[in-house]
Amino acid sequence: LVSDMSFMFTNLRAATALDVSNFNTSLVNNMHYMFGNVQAVTSLDVSNFNTSLVTSMYAMFFNLRNVTTLNVSAWNTSSVTNMNQMFGLTRNLTTLNLASFDTSKVTNMYHMFYYADKLTTIYVDSLWNTGKVTNSYQMFYNAKKLKGGAGTTYNASNVNKTYARIDGGNSLPGYFTAVPSGAKGRSVDLMKGASVTKSSVGTSDGFTTLDECNSKCGTSCLTSDNNYVCPTYSCDKDILSGTDCYKY
Repeated sequence: LVSDMSFMFTNLRAATALDVSNFNTSLVNNMHYMFGNVQAVTSLDVSNFNTSLVTSMYAMFFNLRNVTTLNVSAWNTSSVTNMNQMFGLTRNLTTLNLASFDTSKVTNMYHMFYYADKLTTIYVDSLWNTGKVTNSYQMFYNAKKLKGGAGTTYNASNVNKTYARIDGGNSLPGYFTAVPSGAKGRSVDLMKGASVTKSSVGTSDGFTTLDECNSKCGTSCLTSDNNYVCPTYSCDKDILSGTDCYKY
């Protein structure tokens, strides 16, 4: 089995599709620049990667500029020491779920989210730790749309690891959002103001009209097989009042 996947697809600028969904990465320790400058690909499934032995993710997705979603929410990063430029220039990502990211050994986060200029939300959990990070220069440079879970917005004066934490509001501002317990290991979309109650959580039978579905679900419906269906939600017990639910 392969142990080094560094530069594997680097500068594959013309490729419009890559299927790496069945890669066995169980022995891989180096993913340095693996997908760097793969500019035309719009979809990349790395959700099944075993990253438990990986120590370097340096520029792994650097300039992966046309990918709109990236599911790394179940990755084990407990051995990683280098995340330099990992998501730099991922210019079409809007959300990143880093719920499983254990960064306790990471020392380098230089330019980690550099010019990820459509990125609005980064979810993290208690595993996120910047205690050993010695280089976080311009970590969030020009990630202008970032907004923390308590409302903290991007400030060009705060682009290093100081704000690489769950947003605690005015007393402890940060650019990250705490991931809900029901969304760990999943790719999630935060549904603000969804007005979802206990009775409408989950899926339901198809409805023939959008109005009928919205009336039943209490929120915007999804289309499925020419019918409308309620989205599937996971709601933390403290937010079942209907203010914040998570669709997946």
